[in-house]
Amino acid sequence: MQIEFNKSNVNQSLLDWQMKRPKGLSKRKKIEFFKELHMGLQAGLSLKKAVDLIYRTNGIGKRNNAVLSNLIAALNKGQSFSSAYAGQVSKTPLDQWSLSLAEQTGNLKEVLIFLGNYYQAQKELTSQIQKALIYPLFVLGLSFGILYFMITMVIPMFESTFTQAGVELPALTRFVLSLANHSGSIFLVFLLVIGGIILFVFGYRNYVKVRSMAQSMFQKLPGVRSFHLAAVRSKFCQLMTLMLQSRHPFEQALNKASSACDNVLLASEVQKIQGVLIRSDMPVSSLAEKVTYFSGKMLGLIEFGIETGQIKGAFEHLAKEQYTILENQTKVLSKLLEPIMILLVASMIGIILVAMYMPIFNLTTGIS
Repeated sequence: MQIEFNKSNVNQSLLDWQMKRPKGLSKRKKIEFFKELHMGLQAGLSLKKAVDLIYRTNGIGKRNNAVLSNLIAALNKGQSFSSAYAGQVSKTPLDQWSLSLAEQTGNLKEVLIFLGNYYQAQKELTSQIQKALIYPLFVLGLSFGILYFMITMVIPMFESTFTQAGVELPALTRFVLSLANHSGSIFLVFLLVIGGIILFVFGYRNYVKVRSMAQSMFQKLPGVRSFHLAAVRSKFCQLMTLMLQSRHPFEQALNKASSACDNVLLASEVQKIQGVLIRSDMPVSSLAEKVTYFSGKMLGLIEFGIETGQIKGAFEHLAKEQYTILENQTKVLSKLLEPIMILLVASMIGIILVAMYMPIFNLTTGIS
């Protein structure tokens, strides 16, 4: 299998980062839409009739019927399905590239299966993390309420009692009392932190620079790094598998897959790989120390696939392997979050209780 590269296309993947990430159907609604559309096509319906049937049967809920109505109107005006979908449903890069690919190759049914399975897998992984967080977050919120009550109401009463008794307060108790005296400022800081997190999430979803900074940070944070790399690698390999199965040229598949991943750092690393393949002056595996999203094993398997003409099989193997790694990382993360958050809450409550009981013990000793 001879693979040729055109230098004019190397930078193509980096041009897509100027667009903002738009809003569209939720993952759950996308899964339902792709599944029902595939069923309609499988039954022999035309694309327009399948979409119209979903609309008439409220297949994705009455609230989303306006979206389907606009989609049908765009199709009736002669727009292609990918253009109509991007204009009326969602401009998510993954959906855009996949549906455009389906129109070029005529494998819309396979692409719909891929998109449905991809979003279903993402939903399941997200659900695992959410289930692991629900109980700890409830306990954390309840504990913060108890702590705030103790700091603002109970601790000042203890302070006046200890002062009247002439008990010398331990350093830990004085520290907790100082927190109580500045509880208003602490609560304000807490609100600012929550606001900062909300702004960060908004910026990550809508602005390329914020997303690039966050992705760079994710690469360096212990614990988060392994999960982030597994998620990006899994998505990229799945997209490459889809592109190659649709007989897309390898160079074009690299560009589109990296663009659909919505990760500017990954796109930059793909550009490095393309540069090596264009020059042919060194093996792809030599980039192992210069890239983050591609491990040495991944680069070696890609190089092997290019040399043997089995690049599609190489990415099929990588897609399965990376998804398994991501699934395991998610399970580990969900199992670790609950005990860590409970330990954090228990530690905070324990420190306050110890700080309050230490002067009582001193008072008891003085009376004896």
